Amino acid sequence: MKKSISLVSIAACMLFFSSCRKELEGPSWETNILAPLLKSKLNINDLVTDTLLVANADSSLKIVYNTSFVNLPLDSILVIPDTSILYAFAPFFNYTISPNEQLVNINDLTKYDFGSAELITVKLNSGFLDIYVKNESKDDIVVVYNIPSLKLNSIPLSLTFTVPDDTLGVPGIYNNSIPLNGYVIDLTGPSGTKYNTVQSLITATVASYGQSTTMTPQDSLVIKNTFRLMKPGYAKGYFGSDDIFIGPSTENFDLFNKVTAGSLQLEKLDLKLNISNGLGVDARVTINNINSKNTNTNTTVNLSSSIINTPINITRAAETGNINNPVIPFNKTILLNNSNSNIKALFENLPHQIGYKMKVTTNPLGNVSGSNDFLYSTHGFSADMNIEMPLSLVATGLTLENTAAMDLSAAKEKGNVKEGTFTLYANNGFPFDATVQLYLLDDNNNKVDSLFSAINTVDEGVVNPTSLKVTAPRLTKLSIPVSERKMQVLLGCKKLLIKARFDTSENPKYVKIYSHYSIDFSLTGDFIYKVVLK
Repeated sequence: MKKSISLVSIAACMLFFSSCRKELEGPSWETNILAPLLKSKLNINDLVTDTLLVANADSSLKIVYNTSFVNLPLDSILVIPDTSILYAFAPFFNYTISPNEQLVNINDLTKYDFGSAELITVKLNSGFLDIYVKNESKDDIVVVYNIPSLKLNSIPLSLTFTVPDDTLGVPGIYNNSIPLNGYVIDLTGPSGTKYNTVQSLITATVASYGQSTTMTPQDSLVIKNTFRLMKPGYAKGYFGSDDIFIGPSTENFDLFNKVTAGSLQLEKLDLKLNISNGLGVDARVTINNINSKNTNTNTTVNLSSSIINTPINITRAAETGNINNPVIPFNKTILLNNSNSNIKALFENLPHQIGYKMKVTTNPLGNVSGSNDFLYSTHGFSADMNIEMPLSLVATGLTLENTAAMDLSAAKEKGNVKEGTFTLYANNGFPFDATVQLYLLDDNNNKVDSLFSAINTVDEGVVNPTSLKVTAPRLTKLSIPVSERKMQVLLGCKKLLIKARFDTSENPKYVKIYSHYSIDFSLTGDFIYKVVLK
């Protein structure tokens, strides 16, 4: 009997101590927490920038895109090179110079090299005239420096300055740089019949307060002038007949930068190549190549059209004489469409770059203007592309992406969250099915993991079989089981990348995109959460 009591007592004690230990750990249990995680939307703005979209009368959309194609720099038409002229005087033998004696009297006509251009007038936006004089005589020298044809506000450039004497073997130096902004140069010379010609009048006289001194053959007087960095605001004359080669060149093209994969078949595309000539020069343009390049696929499509390698004559601009509106440019538009080119294929390539190569010949018929070519720095020679693309298309694997922030505030103690089930609600207002994948992103937007382990399809909106227009969006519910391991990865991320891949290949008809089309996403999480009471 005593033995039985002893065994019962031992068992009771063991039960007591066991119960006490569990109470010290705290009771725990698992519960479910249902929480919204994100809301996001994909619409046509994830295909192109909304500023490029224009709504038609029926609210269907078209893309209107304009990009600069060629801007011919003015210095390819006319270059004024830096030019220096040096004048030096020294006696052949020892020579006595006296006060007020004139040592130098220069009347110089300098013909400047402007290539094939024959200029008669230039008005400068900028530039400098550098004047340098070195005096090795023992008297101060007074220099009078005139350029009658270089005028500011109709007043010729005229300078008078004194160059100090040579002292203890150190020559006297005069150095001056004169800004030429606004100056006008008459390049016809004193007779008014020449071109590219500037007259310089320079005298150098011994100062009146000096003394008679001896000037040796080693004592020179050097005068140098330099025209540099001259940029014309206006020029007139004959600019020559030259070939200007442009390219091969490549311009970035950002219209389809948001499309990460897939292809498009467009029902129609019109491209207007607008050439604007603001120069008073006839031109002949020969386009050797235009191409598009998709840098994702490394695919290049060359333009096939009658304009390739066919000279295009461009008339010169007209000069109005109105200071506020001095030029009427000549504009020429070349239309490329489905019927006269493969322009549609060029942009179905979803390019990131547009390449081109061309030649521009100035004055192909010679000096037909009688030296009345003109140039204003405010007007140049340019070409741009104007693209009009109705969003009526067939899509194959067309992929759009959007990044959304996740709200994980419901999981305050992330270590206690176990596995769960996420539910993606996709309300599709597009007229085609979409396959969807969600990627977990780290703080640097790098993909860490994906949520779907298999292909998941979001059904197309409710489509009118005749008009192929969506009459109502369709809701698809996708369930995503998430393991405990993946849950911990997910809880360490704050953003999701939503990638939707659209495909209309089963319906070969062109489908119009309307302004209200979108696909709305919402993601909820049903967490299994371990509750621990401490």
